[in-house]
Amino acid sequence: MPLRDAELTFKYSESSPLVRLFDYGFTCPETTAFSFPFQLDIQTCAFAIHCDGRPLVDDRINLAQANGAFLLSGLPIGNSSVPEQPYAYLREVLKRLGAGQEAESLFQSIHQINIRQRQDLLLLLQDCDGIAADSIKAAVIFELELIAKSSL
Repeated sequence: MPLRDAELTFKYSESSPLVRLFDYGFTCPETTAFSFPFQLDIQTCAFAIHCDGRPLVDDRINLAQANGAFLLSGLPIGNSSVPEQPYAYLREVLKRLGAGQEAESLFQSIHQINIRQRQDLLLLLQDCDGIAADSIKAAVIFELELIAKSSL
């Protein structure tokens, strides 16, 4: 077959639908969604967890501490390939902090925060037309589907 009749394909790195949109200008279904930024106080342990909301490139857990809070650059919140991975990741983070017993309730809280933030974004965009708004809405819907697959 002549080259002009062949399809050129490219394998992009692992990403989330919103990250793919902002990094490459298009969105598509992905296997992972990452948490939006949040900070939650863990009353029983007298500290807070702060997430910057960045995508992760691997499963390494990098914790830092500042101003009484433990800082995470990112946190997986949805995974279609391994639905239990986001909860297992958070549980491991909390075990390292001596708060493993809080994993289920915190996961549910973080899960709900992320669903609510994405639903709020869809509401803000509901009356917006155009390629950009449609692309953002599609990416958010893809992410909501990923999050739903990783609930407890």
